[in-house]
Amino acid sequence: MAPETPPPGPIDRAALARIRDAGGDELVGRIIDLWLEGAPCYAERIRDGLSRGDAKEVACAAHALRGSALNLGALRVSAVTASVENAADRGDLAAAAAEARALAPALEGAEAALRGMRR
Repeated sequence: MAPETPPPGPIDRAALARIRDAGGDELVGRIIDLWLEGAPCYAERIRDGLSRGDAKEVACAAHALRGSALNLGALRVSAVTASVENAADRGDLAAAAAEARALAPALEGAEAALRGMRR
């Protein structure tokens, strides 16, 4: 089964609307702030795992980042990390590294969009 194509923007605003409906603007702001703080740490864990040849670490960090990105509506980040996780789960770190090259631009787009929403 082919993964769904992410929507045009870096953030699916419907995901943020669901969070807002559940807990208001303050909750959305807190979740955005937490994600902006935590996402780079997971990306670093992916890079570190790749450099050490640790497929389990790569898969674990990619899984965590994928889930948090999906919950927040950062669908490009989620799609990239799903590919990284799948490759690492297969033990194919070369493929995981190739997929991970798309992570930095996806993160930058999501982070910029989310920061813009915090203003």
